[in-house]
Amino acid sequence: MKTEHPTLSTRGGFAAPVLQSVQAQGELDGLLLTMTLRQAFRNTTAENMEVVYTFPLAWGAVLTGLEATLGGQRMSGQVMARQDARDRYEDAVESGDAPVMVEKVEGNLFSAALGSLKPGEEAVVELRYAQMLAFEQDRIRLVVPTTIAPRYGDAVGQGGLKPDQVPSSDLMAEHGFRLSVTLRGAVARARIGSPTHAITQQHDGHAVTVSLRGRAWLDRDFVLLLEGLAGHSFALAGPDARSGAGHTALIASYCPALPAQAPTPLRLKMLVDCSGSMAGDSMDQARAALRPLAARLTPDDQVSFSRFGSHTERGLRPVAGTPRHVATLRKHIDALEADLGGTELAEALQDTFALPMEPVHGAAEADVLLITDGEVWDAQRIVDDARRSGHRVYALGVGSAPAESLLREMAEATGGACEFATPHEDMAAAVQRLLARIRLAWPVQPRVLADATPLWCSPVPSRVVAGETLHVFLRLPAPPAQAPALKVTELPAMHAALSVRQDDLVARLVAAREIGLTPDRDAARGLAERYQLVTDETNLLLVIERAEADKTDGMPALHTVRPMVAAGWGGTGTVYADAAPDLRFCASRAPVRVASQVMYDCLDVASFVPHTPTPEELVSGFNAAAVHRQGLRQTLRALTALDLSDDVQRALDEATVRLGSTIKAWASYLLWLHETGSPSLRLSAEALAMVQGQALGFDVAARAALEPVFASTVAIVT
Repeated sequence: MKTEHPTLSTRGGFAAPVLQSVQAQGELDGLLLTMTLRQAFRNTTAENMEVVYTFPLAWGAVLTGLEATLGGQRMSGQVMARQDARDRYEDAVESGDAPVMVEKVEGNLFSAALGSLKPGEEAVVELRYAQMLAFEQDRIRLVVPTTIAPRYGDAVGQGGLKPDQVPSSDLMAEHGFRLSVTLRGAVARARIGSPTHAITQQHDGHAVTVSLRGRAWLDRDFVLLLEGLAGHSFALAGPDARSGAGHTALIASYCPALPAQAPTPLRLKMLVDCSGSMAGDSMDQARAALRPLAARLTPDDQVSFSRFGSHTERGLRPVAGTPRHVATLRKHIDALEADLGGTELAEALQDTFALPMEPVHGAAEADVLLITDGEVWDAQRIVDDARRSGHRVYALGVGSAPAESLLREMAEATGGACEFATPHEDMAAAVQRLLARIRLAWPVQPRVLADATPLWCSPVPSRVVAGETLHVFLRLPAPPAQAPALKVTELPAMHAALSVRQDDLVARLVAAREIGLTPDRDAARGLAERYQLVTDETNLLLVIERAEADKTDGMPALHTVRPMVAAGWGGTGTVYADAAPDLRFCASRAPVRVASQVMYDCLDVASFVPHTPTPEELVSGFNAAAVHRQGLRQTLRALTALDLSDDVQRALDEATVRLGSTIKAWASYLLWLHETGSPSLRLSAEALAMVQGQALGFDVAARAALEPVFASTVAIVT
């Protein structure tokens, strides 16, 4: 398997950033969060530019709209089948227009592509999304992700990203961030605080608007804690005309009050990430989480302890939680360091699943407690393995930008649960909430009681926890007189207060949930197009048409926006206690030591020196990209992002002037390399067909004049 370590790199020349800033503006009413993200871009170079920006959204967020403003024009996007959107995007770029396309690339990661920005031109991309939040015992945790920390593995081969979508962190990047969220109703009465950012609060009647204070950056997830809340059951309904006349969509959010019960014994396998990315804040968090957990073990519990990186070390095989074994566990916890290299999470989980445990009365199934930042690319394999294991996975995500999607999906697939904690959140409380979910969860066979038989209803979990929200998504044949009730075993039916919206947002959220549970991909794509939702099968696209005199040459230079390094990631620094957004790094920590050799795991010093490809490597890369049978421009993107040698760049610049476009220049150069007869410079059949099709329009004299220019790029041709 190909393994690539995440790298940090810098921009040559420290040019002004193309991504100017991101502004988030939202509203939380009950448990429904609606948010608008405004991404501002400016071409700060002297050439036409295609911008690709890969960014995270919160897990469970449903992207509902796209608008873009460029040169005074404002347009709205349309959802369509992914390949149709990609084809239309490519046609628009080649025509010299300005398309904008948004697609889901992996988990909760999305990519926005701006097809053509002229020098000095500015564009604003507005994305709207909605998300159902949840009570977590006595609080709500609202998260707005801002950056993508480096991940272990192969983003293209394992994560499914295209090369230009891969987010490569930049130590020197600075992207500004602004945010405001208005809280309405019961949530406005919460005790409000942020462990990540300095905030201000403005009270206006029954609403509170929370805003960032001072300067902030896209270097850490924004977390807002709403505490001291008593959990309530809500139901939100709205028309669903896309399903049928009179149909109604409904989301019921139950917060069960359950009678006290004796805690069940634990059969707990602890697994701690000790890879290099955990150095610094994240490893401090792991130790802070595990120490109070050890103190809560009893002799009736059975536990094991393992840590992992490039390999897995079993520190404590399954033993009873006696004082002697707890003392041994504490020693392992105190000795934890981020000194095990890479992040082979899949292998570590397999090793942990294989640990045998003795049956314990009242605890028939084994649980895994995983503490990690989750920064890996092979997420789908990990989720599938966990689902097949028969274990419940309880995950504690740490760091300032953990990979939420992987941990949430793994917990949901196995019947477990998740907690996330930034460097300044209460780790003991986070562990206590996880233990409550393990020890006090009720096994139930719940039923939804509605006025009429639902047309569709999401499955209800078979385990519930007091004070934790349980969302049920339904589609009904008619507007309900009251919200459906939830019946759990012998307990009285739980009812929810019903609110009704007049727009179609509830219907789109219900459809998004149905799409996620639909195994038939054609059916899922049909639902996504009908409800205009971005999924694995559909993209959002808009095209701003330029006047004929304003069109570009159809081959803009590719610019991939590099995200800021997550604050405190990999020991590059630490997050200051006051969470002031303009204090992002302290002095770097000492490098990790492995087997007496100083190493910076995940920090590839060689990446600071860009690789200059040879003509042979250019041909090989073009042949590899041509296998996908995309258009010539899209195939060339694999080459235009590379750091070319001065000779090759000069040759292509002159060819562009003589032939009239960058696409023709590349096609002419690749065809010339092929015709030299050198075996290492031969194009594949697919690649040759692409460039020959473009060569039909070449000026013969201009191409002949380019031959000595092209010859200067190849030292020896055999």
